[in-house]
Amino acid sequence: MWVNIDKQEIWARLFDFGSGGGSFMFLAASSNGEHNMRFSINGGSGEQHVNGSKPLPLGKWAHVAFVMKQGTGTLWLNGEEIGRNPGITITPKHLGKTTQNYIGKSQFPDPGLNGKIDDFRIYSSALSAGEIAVLARAR
Repeated sequence: MWVNIDKQEIWARLFDFGSGGGSFMFLAASSNGEHNMRFSINGGSGEQHVNGSKPLPLGKWAHVAFVMKQGTGTLWLNGEEIGRNPGITITPKHLGKTTQNYIGKSQFPDPGLNGKIDDFRIYSSALSAGEIAVLARAR
């Protein structure tokens, strides 16, 4: 997806898919005092995370990607890997049927995204680093 945020707000979502507190998958634009992104997933047995090492830039378009492959979650910003967790055991199929699926909004009482999202895509297979780099240069 392409993201252009106007203001960093902790826990504002780029996306949030799930069915409430025990079943969700989200990507927060900002999750801590450094305003770095965080991907979290919970299939009912506790959360697993991938924390980013860089914040989204303010006031300009940035390419964001998250890839899950063979137990590893990887977070990308503008074609650069900024977070990785090789111990992800929960997959989207563990969420079951989701009833609250949002882009730019949370299932929980978190702030809405103060910005824009464009070209949001979900793929049926994991993209390679090279494929993500091509997408990041496309704008």
